Amino acid sequence: MTNANGTTVTVVGDDVFYDASEALMALPSFMRAKSLERLSASSPKGGSSNRSSFESSPRARAQASPDAASSDMAKCVVPEFSNGLQTLADEKGAASWTPNPRGVGFKLRGKTYMRDKHKIPSEAPFYITKAVLAFKADEKCGDWIKNLFSDDLGTKVRGVVPTVLIANIMVPNYKPTGGLFLKGQNNDGPGHNVVVLSRLSDAAQKMFEDTANWDDLPVDYKLLLRYLKGDGTGRVDSHPHAMVVRQQTKMVVMVVSGHENLPWVVRQAVAHGNGKPFMVNRASTFIARSGAFEINVDAHNFSNMALNGLRTVHSSLGKLILDVGATVQGENEDELPERLLFSCRVNYAKIDLIEARVDMIEVNPADRKWLPQVREAVS
Repeated sequence: MTNANGTTVTVVGDDVFYDASEALMALPSFMRAKSLERLSASSPKGGSSNRSSFESSPRARAQASPDAASSDMAKCVVPEFSNGLQTLADEKGAASWTPNPRGVGFKLRGKTYMRDKHKIPSEAPFYITKAVLAFKADEKCGDWIKNLFSDDLGTKVRGVVPTVLIANIMVPNYKPTGGLFLKGQNNDGPGHNVVVLSRLSDAAQKMFEDTANWDDLPVDYKLLLRYLKGDGTGRVDSHPHAMVVRQQTKMVVMVVSGHENLPWVVRQAVAHGNGKPFMVNRASTFIARSGAFEINVDAHNFSNMALNGLRTVHSSLGKLILDVGATVQGENEDELPERLLFSCRVNYAKIDLIEARVDMIEVNPADRKWLPQVREAVS
C-alpha cells in the first residue's frame, strides 16, 4: 500500500520491525548529520565539560595515554568487561560489554529449516567484537568510517573481504508521533548511537586466504561474500537495496538477565521481542570503504508499534544484560545454515546517562588522541 506521501508501506511476515520510509537515507549525504556539520562551529579542538556515564574501568584508564585520558570524547569508549560470559558485571557499576567470540546462546536457521523450522546454535561469528562506542546525538548520524576514522580503517583480504565490521545502532530518544500502527515515517530526532566494532576472526580470514577458488567456499562463507560485495560499486547502499542479499539483514537481541524485577508492562514489552530475529532491510544502510564494512541500523524508522515497545524498555536498559548479534537470513537450503556476523554481550547499558556527544568529536582527526587505542583494538 502507499501512504499520502507516496511512500510504499510493506509488512513482511509476522514481525513488527520491518517498516520504514522508502525515502529513508535516499542520499548518501544523510550520513552527514547536522551534529557532524556543526563541528566546524565548535571549539577548534572540540571538547566539552560533559562527562559520560560510560566511565572507563581502572584497567582501561591505566592503558590510555595521558592525552587520551584528558579528552572528554574518550568517555565514549565503553569499557570491556573481560571476565567472561559466566561472570557478569555488577548492575551498580559502569556499563560495559563482553566479547562473545563463539556466539554462545544464539540459535539460527539450520540446514533443514525450510522443511522442519529447526534452529541450531550458530557457529562462531565471522567477526569478533573488539570495541564498543556510545554517543548522544541530536539527529541520526553514521558513516563512522569517514566521519571518525577518515576513510582509513582495516584492510581487505585478497583485495575483497574487509577485516573490520561496524554495526551502528541508532536508538531514538523521543516519543513517536501518530497512531500506534502508523508506518512509513521518516523519523529523525535526538537519540543515541551504539557503535560496535568487530574484526574478521582468524579462522574466517584463514578460510578466505587459503581457499584458492572461492566457488569452493562453504555455503555460509559464500553468502557472506555476496553480502559484503553487494553490487560491487562501493556506493552507499540504502533502501531499496538492489542486491536481494542485503535485504536479508537480521538483528537478534536477547535479554539474558535483569528482566525478572522490572515492572509488568516492561516485562511484557521485553518478552514480545526477546530473542526473535528481526529484519532491518528497510531501516538499514551499508557502506563499504577502505577496509571496513558498516551496517547502519536506524531504529528511528521502525514502525510505531516497535518504537513504543522500544521506548517502554528504554529506561530499563541499565538493568538488563543483553546479547546482541546480527546475521544474514538464509532463504533456501543453498544459503543455510545461517551464521552470525558478530555477537557481543552488553552489560547494563545505562543509555540515558550517556553524555559524550557527536558534536564533541575533535574537528581535526589528529586531535582525537583517544582514537588510536580503538583503531589498535580492531587492527
